[in-house]
Amino acid sequence: MIVYPLSSAIDQPGNAARIEYHGMGLRGNIRKETAAGILQKTDSIIDDPVYKERVIQMRDSYTGYEGAKMASGIIKSYLNSDVTA
Repeated sequence: MIVYPLSSAIDQPGNAARIEYHGMGLRGNIRKETAAGILQKTDSIIDDPVYKERVIQMRDSYTGYEGAKMASGIIKSYLNSDVTA
């Protein structure tokens, strides 16, 4: 993941810090970022298998939670329903 927190009024900077702390991705500052910086971050994520491994580890740790299974079921049922609003 490459994350660019846009608002400090909500927890975007905190979530970005957690992503980086847990080794699941990189964060940047969209106001100061350059195309070269985005490319460098993208290359880092693609070239270093640790990022993918950490994301998989986090996914696996959440898979065992009953709440995650329930939430997944709710989302799937909503996506499969014929919603007309």
